[in-house]
Amino acid sequence: MKRTWRLQQELYKLFHQWHIMILIVGIGFFVGWMISYICPSKYRAISEIYVALNPYRTYSDTTFLALTHPKYSNLDNYLFWQMSQLEEVVYLSAIVNESLNQLQQIDPYWKTITEENFREMLEVDWRAAGKWSFIVEHYDPEHAEQAAITWSDFASNTVKNAVIAAQETFMIDQELQSIEDKKIEAQLRIEKLNQTNKSILDWKKTTRDNDLDLAIDNNLKWEIINIITLAADFSPLWQDILNKQPSSEAALKYYNSWINQVSITIDNEIQALQEETTSLEQKDDQLSDHYKEVSYESLGLSPNLAIENVVNYNSELIRPTSTISLIGGGVSLFLWLFIKLIFVFNTEKKYDPK
Repeated sequence: MKRTWRLQQELYKLFHQWHIMILIVGIGFFVGWMISYICPSKYRAISEIYVALNPYRTYSDTTFLALTHPKYSNLDNYLFWQMSQLEEVVYLSAIVNESLNQLQQIDPYWKTITEENFREMLEVDWRAAGKWSFIVEHYDPEHAEQAAITWSDFASNTVKNAVIAAQETFMIDQELQSIEDKKIEAQLRIEKLNQTNKSILDWKKTTRDNDLDLAIDNNLKWEIINIITLAADFSPLWQDILNKQPSSEAALKYYNSWINQVSITIDNEIQALQEETTSLEQKDDQLSDHYKEVSYESLGLSPNLAIENVVNYNSELIRPTSTISLIGGGVSLFLWLFIKLIFVFNTEKKYDPK
């Protein structure tokens, strides 16, 4: 049996059809060029900013423990949550609309663009803290660059202001807590002083039938001293009152005179505490209103964020015409070779009879 078909010969014939191969590649180049002409590629402009998050940042107010010494159960989750929140912020309608308004003042072209169309051009790329890329895709390189720079600048400025508001929000929150503590402290002090007044009145009832010129019973003496001492604080006024305490052998009338001075001091302190409480409540109301304002301006961002503009890149073509043409030529050549090889391998093999 004599074999008349040889693979080597067929492949030799195939790869020596150079004029057909050139024609096929040329057709592929032309098809790729036509595709890039009919469906033109967009330009991509990238503007970068630097984002940092320091959860252990210390401010000038060293007593601000909420920011100086926070406790995080999972710092990685906190970081990702803050970065995800920041991504939502840069797409807010307020930022997108204002960016578009600024662009409309720069170039009349943008007056024909709606917010929905503008949003379709925008994309932000990030992995975590560090470099954030504001990406805009547009058919015109100048417009792409305008949008990327304007959007990133306005977004970063908005975020900076929001971070400042967030820092103020935390400061106000600490001050509100301090006011609340002072109000509770004043209320407890008032209750204690009122109880002292009541105890003094009860003590006076116990001794009203006693001779004023005689020394009081030792137990009664220590009872009233204990009542007044427990009510005293470390202020100079109270220290002066305690120093004027009658001697242990003094008559009841001297103790009554001393007790009257104590009652006057207590009444004055109660009035001052009530005035202080009223003032604290007014300040609490003012700070609460201000807290609502800055809390809204903070956009819920962390006060520990830091934003800085880095660099603005020029726009670049996503799919250059030359690349599309090369791809078209390569694909056409591959398809032609593939079809020819299938034809070669399926060719009937002929053998001579014995």
